[in-house]
Amino acid sequence: MKTDCFLATQSFHTATVRWIYLYLLIAMPNVLLGQMMPQAGMTAPKAWWDAVDAGDLSAMKKLAIRGQYINARNDYSSTALIISVNENHTEVIDWLLSQKADLKIQTYNGYNALIAASSLNNAHVVKLALEAGVPINGYCEETNIYGKLPARYTAAHLAAANGAIESMKHLVKHGADMKLTNQDAQTPLGWSLVYGQIKMYRYLLSLGLKPTEHQTTGEHLIVYALLHNQPQIMRELAESEPFPVKQQYAEWFINTALERGFLTCAQASLETYRWKEQRPQDRAEQAFIAAVIEADVAKAKQLAQTTPHQWGSDFLPIAIRFASQRGNLDLVPALKSANQQMSLRLAHSKALHEPLLNAMTEKDYTRLEAYFSAGTTIDNQDLNGKMMLQLRLMKPQIDILKMLVKHGLRFDYDRADAARFYDSMVQQKHPQYAMQLLASDCTPAPFSLITAIDVQDQIAVAALLKYDWNLKQIEWTYRGRPVQLLAFAREKGSEQIVQMIQQAWSGKRVNP
Repeated sequence: MKTDCFLATQSFHTATVRWIYLYLLIAMPNVLLGQMMPQAGMTAPKAWWDAVDAGDLSAMKKLAIRGQYINARNDYSSTALIISVNENHTEVIDWLLSQKADLKIQTYNGYNALIAASSLNNAHVVKLALEAGVPINGYCEETNIYGKLPARYTAAHLAAANGAIESMKHLVKHGADMKLTNQDAQTPLGWSLVYGQIKMYRYLLSLGLKPTEHQTTGEHLIVYALLHNQPQIMRELAESEPFPVKQQYAEWFINTALERGFLTCAQASLETYRWKEQRPQDRAEQAFIAAVIEADVAKAKQLAQTTPHQWGSDFLPIAIRFASQRGNLDLVPALKSANQQMSLRLAHSKALHEPLLNAMTEKDYTRLEAYFSAGTTIDNQDLNGKMMLQLRLMKPQIDILKMLVKHGLRFDYDRADAARFYDSMVQQKHPQYAMQLLASDCTPAPFSLITAIDVQDQIAVAALLKYDWNLKQIEWTYRGRPVQLLAFAREKGSEQIVQMIQQAWSGKRVNP
């Protein structure tokens, strides 16, 4: 009985609450709905959204008299202001703002009037939104068309991608964070280059932004400079960022540039990964490519006939592709003829490699010179390594070293091994030979400086102090304890070397 009474009472209360709710909904809808949904969330009829989409200001004004639709949301949680800014309906935007449209409202994924205005370079709305307190670094996040990777960006990202410089100036003035990244880990600076907005890229650089601080590991802005045919930016980035030097990257750069007909970008790629060491063969190759790019047919033909023997063995295919892309059909046959001559020369040179190595092993330097005169060169890494080994085993002779370097010996195949070779010459107190190694592009390591101090070789110390090392950070273990450079020099007892190190620390020119 008690249970029946309880259920009856519950039913009465439920029915009463429903009637009260229905009465309030009819009599005071704004009060009731205002508690459930803020003004920004109010809905509007389809006619309103049709007028908004069309930018029909007259229809919007008529409809607005019937209801409070200014800050209403559509099915995608967007407002009339956000849509109008996105469609660049300037008259509608001005009217909505005069009707107190809320600049702070954003969609469910964070899209707002600030982000829309930044994308379309509506600097006026950007300024008003920032002054209204719209979060400057707020993210918009949405799923891409494949539904796999969400897009994620700020107002600064869209301003950068669309070249909206005036909008970007307002964002910068109000303190936009230029290190925030999008879904691809790109900052606004990176995105400006990704989308080929070169003026925006230059503007952001003028603010002091550094490319090396605005890209992620493994991603190189130089790639986008190439894709947008910006050779000068490629050169600048090659100076400021670690360049992908692996062979597959080098081939991709040159192939992509040539396939797109970006000859100057292809030239910049060669400068970066092929001609960086400035060997004699590089100068001959550079002269030919410059003639092709400048369409100097006479000079290019003359170089094609007289300098191929100075080029690297793998350069002719590159030269032919440059000539083909330039459209100089007369030049291609000349290069193919040179290619045949080069193939014969390489075959001849390869046949002399073994006799050349035997002459080196037997220290028969007269025969060695004869083989070089007959046209052989040290033109591959394997032969180069064997010649380096023989150099280390033989008594140091500067004339022989000069001869080998002249005919192609390189120290950049294994820089660590070359540095050890240099150290051994310093340690064995062959200062002139060591100096010749440096003159032949042998790159020493910081430890080489320690070796030179240890043997009190003032000439070597002076030469090594000219390298761009942080002397105060050079530290190593000596007799089981950590020792720094200056302390070690003092311990070895050479006041003159101590003075040279102090001069280098202070930025002064060092002389032995």
